[in-house]
Amino acid sequence: MPKTSSRFAKKFTKSPAVDPSLQRLFIFFASMLTSGAAIFSYLRIYEGSYVNNYSYGLWTIADRPSWLPFSSRLGPLLGPHYFGDFFQFYYIIRSHFPYTDHTVNTSMNPGYLFPAYTVSWISYPSAGYIYMSALLALFLLPFVWIATINWKNASLIFAIVSLSVPAIQALGLGQPQIILFVCSILTIYFFEDNASISAIFLGIAIAIKPYMAIYLLLFLLRRDYRSTLRALALATTSNAILAFVLAGKIAFEARLWHQIAKGFIGYGSGISIWAGNPFLKNNSSLFSLLNTLHVSRVGAYLPIFDGLLNHYLLMSIVIFLLLMVPYFRSRKSWGLLTEWTYLTAVILLIPSFMLGYAWLLLLVPIVSVACHPSANWSKEYHQYLSGPLPYFIILAVAIYPVNILGTSISIPEAPNGNSLVTPIMLLTILAYIIVRWTRRSGTSQFEFLMANSTRLYTTAIAAQFGVLMACIALSR
Repeated sequence: MPKTSSRFAKKFTKSPAVDPSLQRLFIFFASMLTSGAAIFSYLRIYEGSYVNNYSYGLWTIADRPSWLPFSSRLGPLLGPHYFGDFFQFYYIIRSHFPYTDHTVNTSMNPGYLFPAYTVSWISYPSAGYIYMSALLALFLLPFVWIATINWKNASLIFAIVSLSVPAIQALGLGQPQIILFVCSILTIYFFEDNASISAIFLGIAIAIKPYMAIYLLLFLLRRDYRSTLRALALATTSNAILAFVLAGKIAFEARLWHQIAKGFIGYGSGISIWAGNPFLKNNSSLFSLLNTLHVSRVGAYLPIFDGLLNHYLLMSIVIFLLLMVPYFRSRKSWGLLTEWTYLTAVILLIPSFMLGYAWLLLLVPIVSVACHPSANWSKEYHQYLSGPLPYFIILAVAIYPVNILGTSISIPEAPNGNSLVTPIMLLTILAYIIVRWTRRSGTSQFEFLMANSTRLYTTAIAAQFGVLMACIALSR
């Protein structure tokens, strides 16, 4: 056999080795998932009278928008499912000019509507099927890419990401967050070798959701002003053009942009629109944590939570500024993946509107690492995957089948329990990064804990039962 043929046969017959760090992370995630499912099954069978307080949240049932006229012939795409976010954007674009009608609150930026706009010329439901198929294909793209390098690693990462809260929600709603997820992976992938391409993908993400601009600090603080301006120019120009396409001459009026800015800041300030809203059950923000404690047994004895909620905008600004201090002081010693994780935890924690699908940004570093062959992984990549941060992320995005808010809603809209756990884990991530890199404290005990499979099982099961007991104890 010629040498080239023998090399080809060797390349495709040799089974790739799975990375030990990813394997341990998968064991931990799978243990969280199975123990959570076991708890959910037990509660469904033996706690029938309280069944509405528990949900595994794998699907949003009968999500017909409340603003859709009952006389409308627009039916769900799949069973009773409308893929709510896509349907809302599509309906806005098809039924009237955005920003000029009060049928639906359309204070989102024009770039947010762009994904739905690409299929708005197609009639319903064909547009929905095409859009959701494209979104699913885009979601699968990073894992197919990883599979060409190591299909075992791809399988583990795909299971971790696809069965997490953010992926389930993003796919279940038809959320443009999927596009941000892929663009973020490509931003990190090209960051060191081709900053121009990296900036383009970040610019696309900013154009869709402006809060992604926080990652411009990655370029700006490295004095890569050209990439910073490239990303900003792309985001700004695309929004301006789409605003003109959607709203016509109104795009040149200041009141349009004032309306968009007011809506964006309003959601971020924790205004009364969120009070008692079921979305708070699946919100990672500090506002959600305060609200959760406010309506729990703790809130009955500590009225301070009510005051904090009423002044959340001022409090959030102060906390944001305080969190930026250690970032500016110590970020040079962190590395790109840790920087991304820190900024993600900040942007998920401070604004009040960061719902579950946004948590996909936490998983970006893990997927980005696997996009490179393991033989080419840098020391930073190995340290990141073997350290505690990925486990904190798993705890943040995992499904907890308990409803701490104790609402009377008969059909929970999303995985529950995260309103308590996720913001606490975000605070833990921030605290760990600050302490670990500022004071150079060791993590040997944590790494030792995660090095043994039995400890992984035990820790995951204990986490699920711990959350269950905490929610029961705090519920009124």
